Amino acid sequence: MGGTDEKAMHHLFAEVLDNAMDEAVAGQATRIEVDFEADGFLTVTDNGRG
Repeated sequence: MGGTDEKAMHHLFAEVLDNAMDEAVAGQATRIEVDFEADGFLTVTDNGRG
């Protein structure tokens, strides 16, 4: 991952979301959910292949 600062966390989240969007564009996913919790946790869920 490289770092643990705000910039690194932003990059990590962007990569995970990009992967989910790639699955949707490829026709392999029909749902992407992004949850931002009050305690700072981010969760990306999709119904793609991986």
